Amino acid sequence: MELFWDTLVGAEVARIATALIKVVVLGVLASLALSWVARRTDRMADRLHIEPLIAELAITALKVFLFLFVLISALSSLGVQTNTLLAAVGAAGLAIGLALQSSLSNLAAGILLAVNKIFKKADYIEANGVAGSVTSIGLFTTTLRTIDNRSVTVPNDALFSNNIVNYSRFPIRRIDLRVSIAYEDDVQVACQVLTDLLNQSDAVVDHQDVVVGVESFGEYGVNLLVRCWVGRDNLKATEMTLLAAIKQAFDQQGITIPYPRVDISGLAEFSRALAQGQSEAERAGETVIGPK
Repeated sequence: MELFWDTLVGAEVARIATALIKVVVLGVLASLALSWVARRTDRMADRLHIEPLIAELAITALKVFLFLFVLISALSSLGVQTNTLLAAVGAAGLAIGLALQSSLSNLAAGILLAVNKIFKKADYIEANGVAGSVTSIGLFTTTLRTIDNRSVTVPNDALFSNNIVNYSRFPIRRIDLRVSIAYEDDVQVACQVLTDLLNQSDAVVDHQDVVVGVESFGEYGVNLLVRCWVGRDNLKATEMTLLAAIKQAFDQQGITIPYPRVDISGLAEFSRALAQGQSEAERAGETVIGPK
């Protein structure tokens, strides 16, 4: 009897040891495979034209799948009934999913943003009241770097549920500059000066699509619209350079840029009468009718 028991125990130990060895070998092979794939994620994404977010998500999902597969294989090898365990895992997953609806919503939004290729890293976007360059795209959040060097983290669901303006999608951008000239100046001459300046500027991309003309009549002068296409990089610097060139060209041609001013007539006479102590009627030169 004792011999039988020792034989049975030895067989059971051998079976468990064999099962554990299989599980360890399977886990090591799975870990090595995942490490190999993770190191080549960026290269594979570029070669297959896949967004990095999708590749990272696929690796994460594969890790979870392999972990569950190895765990279930280990329990099955040890003689544990996995049907009940799978049902419990499913119920726990449902409860966790209900508790983490917001996180799952961000995850789904991140996947949709990547699949639709709405933006990518280094793009300058504006969404949800924030504008900046995309520095990282995560499974749940997206990080932007603002123009004044601040880091802003925005949930993916907030991005996906709002309008997104991608300023980096196209290589050129249109700028509209508004310049005023005095009413006494010649409009045709001013427009010709602006047109010549834009045609000679290296910052303007398409010289055939330059628009210069009268936009409106202002309180102090004639408002001219200057519209042209420039490169998307350093857009604000290009605007400032063109405005400085316009001011210089107007100065050379004697064209006046108007500014608010008030013309006061009769100021000298009023000051002289006030110094002599004259009455209001004497200063106005009118007959004042008062009560008798």
